[in-house]
Amino acid sequence: MYDKSNLERTSLYHNEQMLNSGLASLNKNTVDNWRHNRMYSFVKKIVEFDKNFKWLTVGDGRFGSNAMKLMEYGATNVMCTDLDNYLIKYSAEKKKINKYKKENAENLSFCDNQFDFVLCKESFHHFPRPMLALIEMFRVAKIGIILIEPRDYYIDRPLFPLANRILNFLKNRHDGHFFEEVGNYVYTVSERELEKFMLGMHKNTIAFSGINDHYLKISGDNIENLNILMKLKFLLLKTIITVKNLLNLLSLSKTNLLRAIMFKNTVNQDLKLIIQKNGFKFKILPKNPHIRE
Repeated sequence: MYDKSNLERTSLYHNEQMLNSGLASLNKNTVDNWRHNRMYSFVKKIVEFDKNFKWLTVGDGRFGSNAMKLMEYGATNVMCTDLDNYLIKYSAEKKKINKYKKENAENLSFCDNQFDFVLCKESFHHFPRPMLALIEMFRVAKIGIILIEPRDYYIDRPLFPLANRILNFLKNRHDGHFFEEVGNYVYTVSERELEKFMLGMHKNTIAFSGINDHYLKISGDNIENLNILMKLKFLLLKTIITVKNLLNLLSLSKTNLLRAIMFKNTVNQDLKLIIQKNGFKFKILPKNPHIRE
């Protein structure tokens, strides 16, 4: 059994942190929004392909920012969920999101195939039993799951892993495992693990893409109004991301974020082309020869 009190403590801690920053941090022209727009860019294209897709966001406790982004892109049917509805309720009261529910990712109350897509961004690695949550997300999705999560460098190794070894050494992650101060284990993901999950579910279509991100605390509600110090920090942030991209090109490291789309059934060819144009590589996994379709 998992420690429920620790899970609730994690949720409340993040609520405090987010409430302190306020909805102002979700302003469309902040550095924070600039960072997250880079991660979401491909999602916009999926929304534009069919704005009537039904979306579910899981672990969307940061004011329902994922749901907000989907609605900003034009999605007409979005359900926002989190283990604690404290902040998403606040967003609903402010008319930032429409539909929300308090949901445990490990035991979703929704019907099978109720949503076209399930989006989980930077929450999966906080879950105490993430694979149970993944099974649930897969159950309620009709087309598939979209994950945007920290990558496990110890499994997804680059051709020349020197840069990743240095990074882990500097962050005191010598054995590849680490915990956050609030107490949760950080469950990073890898391409291999997600492939194994798909094969266990007897599904064989998955698409991967990577992107680099970095966090620096940069104060200010608007990029244009940053003071000199914050502008220099923003420049440093962009430089760090550029260096990470260069290390990827040289096969010295992998991207620090993994983006995956896990499909339940055959992918619409027009949608597949759009996803490929946004940097994703599709992989067709082997079918189980012992199971008749």
